[in-house]
Amino acid sequence: MDIESPSGIPIDRIDLLAVGFSALRTLGAPGGDSSKAARPARPTPADLEALTGTRVDTRIAAVKQWIIRLDHLRSSESVAQAERQRYEALYARVFQMFAKVAAGVTLEPGDIDPKTEEITVTTRDGRIPLEALSQGTLSLIAWVGSLMQRLFETASATVDPMTSPAIVLVDEIDAHMHPAWQQMLINRLSDIFPNVQFLATSHSPLLVGSLEPSQVYRFERNAKGAVEVSTPSYRLKGLGAAGLLTSGLFGLASQLDVETAADLDRKRQLTSKVLNRTITAAEHDELQNLQARLDTVDFTTVVRDPLYNEFVRAMVDTGSAQRAAVPPAIPTPAERKQTAELAQEIAREIRAKSIGSKDSPAAG
Repeated sequence: MDIESPSGIPIDRIDLLAVGFSALRTLGAPGGDSSKAARPARPTPADLEALTGTRVDTRIAAVKQWIIRLDHLRSSESVAQAERQRYEALYARVFQMFAKVAAGVTLEPGDIDPKTEEITVTTRDGRIPLEALSQGTLSLIAWVGSLMQRLFETASATVDPMTSPAIVLVDEIDAHMHPAWQQMLINRLSDIFPNVQFLATSHSPLLVGSLEPSQVYRFERNAKGAVEVSTPSYRLKGLGAAGLLTSGLFGLASQLDVETAADLDRKRQLTSKVLNRTITAAEHDELQNLQARLDTVDFTTVVRDPLYNEFVRAMVDTGSAQRAAVPPAIPTPAERKQTAELAQEIAREIRAKSIGSKDSPAAG
């Protein structure tokens, strides 16, 4: 049997735009493309090269040149009236998309100096150079602008470029971003680029919290050093940042600072001694000091569930033998599994005891 394989670069064969953005990206990067000409009118491997190196993504600077070129074409007398109107609409749309993705930021076009190539924008603080925007704003509109540019350069003339399909890879997509932007970014990108498949890395629970479990892949090294990939088996929406950070997805033992988490752990130990009536006078004073210090963060002072004290006592007593002097900030998978199994076992025992007491003659 003969097997034939077409030659050429795979990205050329499928003719689908694929763009990659590294974590080192900014609109003001030096050494950008100073050419005023449009880039290739079809996808090329160069669109992904930024992900293969460790240097700042200077390609982003071409966004400025694109905006300057659009400004020139929309006002040039050498361009036909119909074309000028088309470029005028495109110029306005670019800034509309910038304003949409940069939620809460007033961002309108200002002036462009063709000699100095300075672009100014109108913000709440007045008219300022584009580079004077915050690093988070620049980083966001830089890669979004670059993606828009490539969509307009490579899309068919018969379709809206913003609805064209593409694959976009973004390293550390939440870099430099305000938490409010992180919460809204996924929905805004989906609205602006409805047919783009985004593959992004992130350490932000605010981004992850807006996704479905099937959209999230967690990479973790096992005890042998091999990388394992898993998806969450539980719903992410509604957990909140604290719930996500302490879930198996991020693996933190607590969302609190290390000192407060240690104080809470010590408080649980002393509370167990109170319940067992083995606490000393010195430990009782220590417990009172901890309760006063933790008053603003500890919501377990008033326990409405009568089974809670029993659960805490059992958890502390059972786990005291293997308790580390300083609890780890990020428990290992084995430690998380052991704690979960212990909690489930204790909960079952308490539940069985509770049901048994209700069924007994004395319970009536």
